[in-house]
Amino acid sequence: MKVRKVMSSIGAGALAGSALMAGASTASASPEIPLPICGSQPSVPALPQGWDPIDGTVPAQYVAGPDGATGAGSLQLKVTTPAEKADYYHAANVKLSEVGALGYRQHTEGAVQASYQLKILDAKRDDGDTTGFTTLVYEPYLNGEPLGSTNGFVNESNIQNGKWWSTRPIAGASGQSDSDTLSDIIAQNPDARVTAYGVNLGRNNAVSTSHVDDVQFGCTTWNFDPNPNIGGSLP
Repeated sequence: MKVRKVMSSIGAGALAGSALMAGASTASASPEIPLPICGSQPSVPALPQGWDPIDGTVPAQYVAGPDGATGAGSLQLKVTTPAEKADYYHAANVKLSEVGALGYRQHTEGAVQASYQLKILDAKRDDGDTTGFTTLVYEPYLNGEPLGSTNGFVNESNIQNGKWWSTRPIAGASGQSDSDTLSDIIAQNPDARVTAYGVNLGRNNAVSTSHVDDVQFGCTTWNFDPNPNIGGSLP
């Protein structure tokens, strides 16, 4: 499938956002998500190619730089109070067991780095919730990296082999203090499927600015670049 068929207008981004919200809240019929385009793909403000915020309180931004970004720029997630949250996701529809390689590059100034997240349905919830919804979270500081500012971009590669925690109690992962590998989570949640993937700089964090680039999901890697008119919030 060629790039022009993924999104023909900004309106397609709104459709993707609707699919993201549907996947996050219900176990109804799976949204029709285009098959992935393998290789490095661009995402820019005028043509985000299916990227959307879900419940962030402050917008992510396409910005120029910083040094080390792939191409002209990166995606900036910035929070200035503990109540703020910035996120950006792409819809998906694939079993967790079939995801493949995951990764991203992050450059952070402040207290905490951006996390990589997977929105999940059909996991085995310990509280009896029948949707099986949860969010699986990879955080660099739970995987041996120090909190705080980074010295340039850090390559978070093959993070599917790292430690993840679940925002809801599911089999094999009951919370932030109970992180586990994706392979162990999959073993106990064989029907779990991914409805969205993306990056997040969440609430309850001190002032932080995290630049993200080269977000990998399986065979696809996303390069975030600003428009010729550098900067600007997402459409």
